[in-house]
Amino acid sequence: MQKYCIKNENMIEPNTVGLVCMRLADNHRRPCIIVTEFDNGECIGSMRAIDGVENFKDTLEETNLCNWVRGHQPAAGISINKENIKELRKVL
Repeated sequence: MQKYCIKNENMIEPNTVGLVCMRLADNHRRPCIIVTEFDNGECIGSMRAIDGVENFKDTLEETNLCNWVRGHQPAAGISINKENIKELRKVL
C-alpha cells in the first residue's frame, strides 16, 4: 500500500478521489486507500481493491481501526483517525 495523504486545504472532490484511487490501484496492482485529513484528526476518503483481493471492505472493518467503511467490497468510502493509519498499514 502506497502512502498518500491529501491535506484538507488542497482537498480534491470526493468523486475525483475515488477515480484517482482506482487508477493507482490499477497501475500499481495493489489495493489503494486515499484519505483527506481534517483538523480534528479524522481522515476521510476512498478505498479500491484489485482483482484477486476478495472482501477488502470486510478486511478493513475487521481491523476495528476504521470509524466506518461504506460501500461495496471492491470500492467504498472510508473514515479512519489519523493515529490509526500506521497500525492499519501494519495489519494490511
